[in-house]
Amino acid sequence: MCCTRTKLLAVAPNFPVSTGVQPTAGGGWGADRVGGGRGDSMWDGGQLMSGRLNRVRVWTRIPAACGSRTHGSNRWVSGSTQPRTRLGEKMKRSVALTILLFCICLFDAKIAQANEVINTVLERVVMIIAMDENYQPIGIGSGFVIGKNGEIATNYHVIEGASSAIVKFVNKEEKYTVDNIVQTSTKYDLAIIQISAKPAPLPLGDDELASVGSRIYAIGNPEGLEGTVSEGIISGFRKVDENFRLMQITAPISPGSSGGPVVNVNGQVIGLASASIILGQNLNFAVPSKKLKEIFSKPSKNVPFEKVNVPVDKDYKMSQQTKDTDLVTAFNVVRHSDSARSMSFSIRNNSRRDVRNIKVLILWKSSSGEMLHFTPILVKDIIPSLQTKMIQRGYMELIGLLPWPVKTEARIIDYEILKSSGLIEFK
Repeated sequence: MCCTRTKLLAVAPNFPVSTGVQPTAGGGWGADRVGGGRGDSMWDGGQLMSGRLNRVRVWTRIPAACGSRTHGSNRWVSGSTQPRTRLGEKMKRSVALTILLFCICLFDAKIAQANEVINTVLERVVMIIAMDENYQPIGIGSGFVIGKNGEIATNYHVIEGASSAIVKFVNKEEKYTVDNIVQTSTKYDLAIIQISAKPAPLPLGDDELASVGSRIYAIGNPEGLEGTVSEGIISGFRKVDENFRLMQITAPISPGSSGGPVVNVNGQVIGLASASIILGQNLNFAVPSKKLKEIFSKPSKNVPFEKVNVPVDKDYKMSQQTKDTDLVTAFNVVRHSDSARSMSFSIRNNSRRDVRNIKVLILWKSSSGEMLHFTPILVKDIIPSLQTKMIQRGYMELIGLLPWPVKTEARIIDYEILKSSGLIEFK
């Protein structure tokens, strides 16, 4: 490492000064005093400079190892600024490094905090499978624990038209039957159901404190994938009426995420995700937590789920909302009379975005309406916006064994909404 030695001499005006000299034992000047002869320097290999000074002069000894040009082992430079410059550069690098390390530590701390928040929320998020009177799925949605007695919040349209429902916690195998319908609101597309388990609830935050640009996390079960976390921000608020506004978010929401919590960076629920489509546009909205607090504070209905079908409300249509299962439909199921046991059906995409990975459930019934068989099918094809496509499947198991005639019903369980719409590809 380079090192320097510096002498600072404060000199009175017009006082003769010489470097590298020292008084003799007798008090006089040695051979190197001003006006005397040129003697040997007291510094081996150094150079002497002298003169009458009216200022402060800095003499610095710079070793040859520092890269300076020298004739000997050392060189004395009058008024050198090189050490000060190098010291400043070192200090700048040190400050920059300190700031960088601080930013890295701060970033790591924020990531750790976000992970802790998300893990806590995930423990209270559930998948809800709504079923008909024959215990066949009619839809998949999400929900989260809101009360201490097993109350779970979700969207009304997740359980709409269902005769029963099953709840499964994220990343856990145990399933729970929904016992009661605690409260519903078709106007706000909210429902509170109850199960026998009593895990800790998620805290409800104040959505009115949230602002455009606030960071949020939407957690749900898109396409049946349990515990999917989508990060985004609040991009705006859409006023529905004088007392109700929707929260528009950038975090993507598919039908399977409907009913999942939208939380702030502190893990407080400020909204309930809704994959419902406004005016045919695949915009991502959340019902504010304020409305959820309102219906949860009302006296509980406690209607047993198995004794009543959740009514299909054709009038609520929040802000001209279209139910997500109506946006993508399957119809015209045909069983072909061939040895290949093949079948075909059509899928219609009524939305403004392309869709793919469509989960279709084909139900086969007798002429009297009795359930005979079901066929789950995953359609990976992209169905462009506002287009219809015929899907054909060959060698479907047990299809050839079904009687003639047979009734069919096609249900869309879930699908993936693509972020952008492309052109129709011609091959």
